[in-house]
Amino acid sequence: WTDAESRYVRWVHRGLFDEEGRLREIQSVGRDITDQRIAEELLRSSEERLRTLFESATEGILTIERGVFTSCNPRAAEMLGLPTQAIIGKTPEQLSPEYQPDGRRSEDHVRENLARALSGDPLTFEWVHTRADGSEVIMEISLGASGPQPNATLLCFWRDITERKQAEDELFRSREELRAL
Repeated sequence: WTDAESRYVRWVHRGLFDEEGRLREIQSVGRDITDQRIAEELLRSSEERLRTLFESATEGILTIERGVFTSCNPRAAEMLGLPTQAIIGKTPEQLSPEYQPDGRRSEDHVRENLARALSGDPLTFEWVHTRADGSEVIMEISLGASGPQPNATLLCFWRDITERKQAEDELFRSREELRAL
């Protein structure tokens, strides 16, 4: 190139033959694909950064499509004591006790929360999930939609707040005992 810059060119070659099948001419067409190659490399780099963030995050990160978990990072799987593949394909209520602490059915809560998030209303709420060993884990969940409606992907972020909630409950009980004295 005139500016001494390297460029990527995709070439297509075609042979032209006479009636006896002898090669008479070769036609070649080149197309500058430098911008396309740069864009592809930027996309690959961005995807790699996103994958690294997803895999190494200290919070659980999951995606939900049509009410089903479609991806799950290692931290989310660790929180439930399950392998990642045991979570993918499940619905949130399948990994929850039948009822949440407020007395409502998990299934009803899930439908309501997913519908609200899909309508563009980002949510943060507390949720109880069941671990593989049968114990319960209390999560603070942030849920928001990404992508075109009506089939947007829901991004779900989990933070384990079990210890914090237990400490709060213990503090409340201690205060009640002191008041009773």
